[in-house]
This record gives sequence, C-alpha cells and structure tokens, in this order.
Amino acid sequence: MAINHASLGMFHHEWQDIEQQILGSKLHEISHKILIEPEYTASEEEEDQVNFKVALKLLDVPCRADQSKCRNIDIYLESKVSYRIISRKQKEIIEYHTKVQYCKRDNKNLTCIMGYRYDGDATATQYGHPIFHMHFKTDVLYQFILDLEKDKFNVIKLETQERDEIRIPTAQMDVINTFVSIFADHAFSDASSLELFQPFLEDVEPFLTSCNTKKDKLYKDGPQTDSCHSNRWYPISI
Repeated sequence: MAINHASLGMFHHEWQDIEQQILGSKLHEISHKILIEPEYTASEEEEDQVNFKVALKLLDVPCRADQSKCRNIDIYLESKVSYRIISRKQKEIIEYHTKVQYCKRDNKNLTCIMGYRYDGDATATQYGHPIFHMHFKTDVLYQFILDLEKDKFNVIKLETQERDEIRIPTAQMDVINTFVSIFADHAFSDASSLELFQPFLEDVEPFLTSCNTKKDKLYKDGPQTDSCHSNRWYPISI
C-alpha cells in the first residue's frame, strides 16, 4: 500500500491514543515528558514503509509500586520503528530499535546507572543473530541526555567494560512492549496494584503490532510473534 498524507495522519492519531491510554493512563501514577515529538515519515526506499521516531522521559519513577519514597529515578527512552503498511487498518513491524536509560537523580547529579538497547529485524540474514535481542550498554543514551540536561544537572557516565557483540535473545521489545515492561516493574509490582494491571494490559492490546518474520525462507515459520507480545508475559495476561 503506497503511503500518502492520510496514512501518516493515521499514525499521528494512533500516537495520541497511545499517549493518552498508556503513558497518561489513570491506572498508574508515573508521569512523562516528550523530548522529541513523534515523527512519521514515508520511506524513500519502499513505497509501503513508514519510519517512526520518538524520545521521552518517565519522571520520578518509583523503584517498585510499593516504594513511594524511592522516586529519584528518571527513565529516558528513544524508539525507532519501521512499519510496513498492509491496509488502512493493518500494519506490521519490519525493524525496531528501542533504547532505555535509567538515571538516578541526586541533588545536581544525574547518573546513568543502567541502560540497554532492544533490536528487532524481521529481514536479518545473519545466522547467529537473534531476530529479537538486547545489548547491555550502561551509557546507551548518555550523549543525548548530556546535550539535553547539562544546564540542569551534572550528567555522570559510569565506567564499564561491556561487550557490545553479546546479544541476549528477548521477546519482541518494540516501544509498546517496552512501555509494558517498565510499567509492570515500577507501577504494578505489588499485590495492591494487581487488580489494575489487567485493565492496563487490555488498554495496551489494540496497539500491539506483530513483527512478521515468516516471509523469509531463512526463518521458515519464524518465531510466533503473537506469543512474544507483552499481553502474554504475565500470570494475569489476557
């Protein structure tokens, strides 16, 4: 399906719903700030492909849902996704890259304490390269945060010796599934919040998009991507 103005408009409206129903959900108390406005652009190489980019920050994130006094963590997230448009109401993910940076605030210091990058590529051809995988990288968004926050904080990068060539296989961790993972850890992790988690998953479900890995003979049947989605990960999954 060729991309036109109406197709891009569909994506913009969808992001508004995502921001309202997931990031701004009344089922949790974590606030957010958009750092790079959502951007949808038609691919110059493929007429049925749309590329998406957004960056945001989750503010004053509790360590766990039952630890209201521990709110000195901010989580920065950058997402890039390439979609193939099948019809006006159907799309699939071709490729995604999701960067997540945990930062601890201490007075004027902002320390990058943990970071990772999730990658997914339905068209990858390297035999030893998992379709969905993660790299640990403590400073994955350090330079971005430094440029953004240097007038407010002393941005600190921890010295580590991580190996970028190590890939840890994961479920499908595009931006929507990453949101679920973060909110599950920090907003719905105690017994009192469990009754809120299922309706949260139900609100998320319409925005889940599969990564089609079955078209390439290299993967034969490919991973069952529906089962890789976040609404299947938890004991109360829908």
